[in-house]
Amino acid sequence: MGGFWYPYESQNDATACLCGFADHQFGIGCGVTWSDGLSVAILRKASVTTGGHGAYVNVLRQHIAAPPSPPKPSAPSTFLQRAETFFERAMELEGEAEIENAQAQQAASQAMFDAVRDDVWEPAHRFMLRHKQGADLAGVVIDAVGVFAGVAFVIALSPEIGALAIVTGVAAAVGSGVLLVADGAVYATEATGHKELSKTIEDSAFVQWSRIVGTALTLVDLPVGGVRALAEVSKLGQEAREAVAGARETDSLAEAARARVAKIHNPERHPGPVNRRLRRVKTLTRQADQQRQEAERLARHRSWVRGRDVTASFAATPAGTAAIVAAPPAVLLTKAQQQSDEDYLKQLEPKGGMPKDTKLEVRTSAMGKAAPP
Repeated sequence: MGGFWYPYESQNDATACLCGFADHQFGIGCGVTWSDGLSVAILRKASVTTGGHGAYVNVLRQHIAAPPSPPKPSAPSTFLQRAETFFERAMELEGEAEIENAQAQQAASQAMFDAVRDDVWEPAHRFMLRHKQGADLAGVVIDAVGVFAGVAFVIALSPEIGALAIVTGVAAAVGSGVLLVADGAVYATEATGHKELSKTIEDSAFVQWSRIVGTALTLVDLPVGGVRALAEVSKLGQEAREAVAGARETDSLAEAARARVAKIHNPERHPGPVNRRLRRVKTLTRQADQQRQEAERLARHRSWVRGRDVTASFAATPAGTAAIVAAPPAVLLTKAQQQSDEDYLKQLEPKGGMPKDTKLEVRTSAMGKAAPP
């Protein structure tokens, strides 16, 4: 048995789960208490009406013994009984073989689908449900990155990229803008405490289809703008390395020119050759500085393109797509899944499920002013 908050991870986890349950089942005005049978903690005080009345949801944790394992079936007591059991089982297996072979392919496909749904999609989906406000904020940030990257990509590279890349870049920017407006409206009303208005906006068909269309538009640019951004990063890196190599070579030439000047005996007697070689040294030094500056500029631009365009194409776009796949709009969910989501949000179970040795008992109680004598 864990500590006072068991089976929840912490007080914050217990508060989020129990208060969320109370909000869905009884309304946001009720108080919430938690008890392990020895101590009691008030997680939220009840809102008291003008008449002095209020209500509490009281949750009590109880320990229950694990049910005993079922008894093992007794073995046949005689040889004839064991032989009869063996042949009956053999005939059953032979009869089942054809059915199993016919259903093997379908069973394998269904097993794979169930594994992805139960072990990948369902945990991600429920995580998004539990951390909805944080997920909405992350979506707004991703959308803003997409808008900025799409616009900057088209403006900065439009003289060099083809018409297709311009079209897909504009589509990505428009899609990110649509998502930013839709997700921003949902998050802004949610963060300011207007949860009912936020839900109304999120459940509207316009916002739901805006999220779907906007995500599709961002995906269009991935094979074009994303590949172009990777090529641009590679090109800038190569140019920066060539500029550095050129600066080193020019430095070597300048050093050799200085050495030739130093070898001239009595330079005051040979002003012409000395001045020519000094001018050569000065020119080479200036060229080396320019090459180093160009290498630094190319390196900065490469980092900028990599951080802006590559991140937007291969991080922000997949992340935004993964988010809408994990928490798709209601129009894409079946009625059964929507009902399952509603039931999940109303349940008391902790994140890892309710342990077998624990049971929660829920009772409500009312509070009010005592009647005058």
